[in-house]
Amino acid sequence: MLAALAAGSYGIRVLGVTTLGRIVEQRLGPLVSLLPVTLFSALVALMTWERAGELALDARVVGVVAGALAAWRRASMVVVILVAMAATAGFRAFT
Repeated sequence: MLAALAAGSYGIRVLGVTTLGRIVEQRLGPLVSLLPVTLFSALVALMTWERAGELALDARVVGVVAGALAAWRRASMVVVILVAMAATAGFRAFT
């Protein structure tokens, strides 16, 4: 699934160089701009929730949730990363 989305994103960007680029850009422009965010979110979810093919609920989940809450509160990227790191480290220290 990730490979198909990556190939589609790359293909649409290459298509933008051709003469059909304007037509495609007008119709699919908003969708194409969301593909990198979707791919990154899928990778983060996979790296956080999966370990050896099974569901993993450990310190990584706590860090991602804490970082997501900080991002939702519109904290700067540095603060989001620091909050996620601190939450992960704190959870690992107590378990």
